[in-house]
Amino acid sequence: MLIASDRPEQILEVIRAYPEFEEIYRQVFGFRRQVKELMSMFSDALKILDANTTKYMIEQQKAKIEWQEEKIEQQEEKLEQQKEKIKRQEEEIERLRSLLAARDDHKNENH
Repeated sequence: MLIASDRPEQILEVIRAYPEFEEIYRQVFGFRRQVKELMSMFSDALKILDANTTKYMIEQQKAKIEWQEEKIEQQEEKLEQQKEKIKRQEEEIERLRSLLAARDDHKNENH
């Protein structure tokens, strides 16, 4: 029953019977209080860690989104360049067709 009970009347009964145990009880209850304080500190530290982890994850997601937006922008730019190239090639094809048609017309006139 030395440390098995935390009821004050039983503790006083033990201390009256064995005064040398008073210091042991003080140390045990001091330790119990410290454990509660440590657990509270640990809990606070976990809350901070959770908040920091959440903040870090959000920052990572933002960075990923920015990277993806930049990639999309680059792809859109590349697509636009390809459209311009196709347009120039179509214009060149049309120009060559016109030259070919003019040449054919010229040949037909000479024969």
